[in-house]
Amino acid sequence: MTLRIAIVAGELSGDQLGGALAASLGRQAGGRLELTGVAGPSMRAAGVRPLADCRELAVMGLAEVIRHVPRLMRLRHELLDHFLRHRPDVFVGIDAPDFTLGLERRLHAAGIRTVHYVSPSVWAWRQGRIRGIRRSVDAMLTLLPFEAEFYRRHGVPVRFVGHPLADRLPDPPDRRAARRRLGLPEGARLIGLLPGSRRGEIDRLAEPFLAAASWLATKTPGAQFLLPLAHADLREPIDAVRARVAPDLSLQILEGGAHDVLEASDAAWVASGTATLEAMLLGCPMVVGYRLAPLTHALARHLVRTDHVALRVPADPLRGAAGAVARRRRRGGRRRRAARRAGAGAGMTGAYALRWIAGVDEAGRGPLAGPVMAAAVILNPERPVAGLDDSKRLTPKRREALFELIVTRAHAWAIGRAEVAEIDEMNILQATLLAMSRAVAALTVRPDAVWIDGNQAPALPMPARTFIGGDRDRGAISAASILAKVARDREMAQLAERHPAYGFDRHQGYPTAAHLAALRQHGPSPVHRRSFAPVRRALAGDSA
Repeated sequence: MTLRIAIVAGELSGDQLGGALAASLGRQAGGRLELTGVAGPSMRAAGVRPLADCRELAVMGLAEVIRHVPRLMRLRHELLDHFLRHRPDVFVGIDAPDFTLGLERRLHAAGIRTVHYVSPSVWAWRQGRIRGIRRSVDAMLTLLPFEAEFYRRHGVPVRFVGHPLADRLPDPPDRRAARRRLGLPEGARLIGLLPGSRRGEIDRLAEPFLAAASWLATKTPGAQFLLPLAHADLREPIDAVRARVAPDLSLQILEGGAHDVLEASDAAWVASGTATLEAMLLGCPMVVGYRLAPLTHALARHLVRTDHVALRVPADPLRGAAGAVARRRRRGGRRRRAARRAGAGAGMTGAYALRWIAGVDEAGRGPLAGPVMAAAVILNPERPVAGLDDSKRLTPKRREALFELIVTRAHAWAIGRAEVAEIDEMNILQATLLAMSRAVAALTVRPDAVWIDGNQAPALPMPARTFIGGDRDRGAISAASILAKVARDREMAQLAERHPAYGFDRHQGYPTAAHLAALRQHGPSPVHRRSFAPVRRALAGDSA
């Protein structure tokens, strides 16, 4: 019997949680599992068939949501209709409560079991929502222990599952090592600036954060400021604000690396959110701030029932909101430190040993259809994976088995991709490098160095080396080769359902005789690469 599970995640942080959940469910179900939902790259790589992209739900605030309401309501109605016609055994909503709880309520009323993963801040504001939550979910999964206590008091079935940051961040933090990774002197006075990861947050917070930093720089000679970008699209608005309010500020803008910045900094200014917990776990003193849209503020001031804009950090870290997380970190600390001593790979850079090496490889350069996909993997030497090899030398069954072991045991992994339109626009080589850089950027742990199969590497914010045949003799690259191949094969199987005339599930888009015959008979599909010669000939009606 196949277990059918629907998962809807809000934005990329929810996608990371959903990817880990989907991979775990897949292992427990032994392959008898069908996963569908609103997904990002991590969930798709773990086998979730996407009905929509999770970034469509990345909207925050009250007033800020208004202009997106028609689109979000239309998407929710489409999903509701789909899940009522194709009833899952369980529906899991991840974060995005204003979107997912409405779905859960209607599905629950229709007799479908529902689970909500990541509690909304109902304990802080709009506490009346608890009655609706009680009617909407069969179980609530919380990241923090005090949240679970709140739900128990209100009669909602709940389980505290812990926060994944407790396993991802170094224990104990090493400020000197973090500064070396960033190429910064040990004696410098460093201040981190983290104004948020969404464009709306940058629009509201970048100016006051940079203006305050400019003022502080006049009071603290020699201070250096670091600002890690959550993604590259935020550089342009940050640069514009910097030119306007802090042109002379000694500011280094980084592509990613927020964890390194918090670990390296003497103090940080942080937007209220997950970054405040990250700063606490990394031992970085912080000032927390946030700015709402005027209408949102006018509404929220009547709804909020807490005096705090961020998680409270008690003097004794074993008590209060962070207690269970801190205990979990201490129990796991010895294991993680041993892994770091062993190193995730060999080599030295400068005068210090590498801690984590990410292997990177791609799948899908040669096919005539579908995306090119790349994987980045940081192996955990405490949990080795036997039998790693170039994915092309493994049977499909063996690749699938190794895929599950890798995603379970690796210290971190991620999938990046470049779509058909990007391949046609920039050529397959550049699209492949783009997919590789996206995979590295999506890792939940920033690697000290990257090893890449082949002879060309994308531009990355850390040292990178290329290895011809690296997927055969470099374990991390072999693991990446397997993840990329399996993820792409799964995607091509999904495309075969949408475009059955071409047999994508049999040849994965490669130019086999059967594929070329289908191209001549039916012409190119929307997922064919029009810049590739056989597809161009099919478009021109040339049967030669």
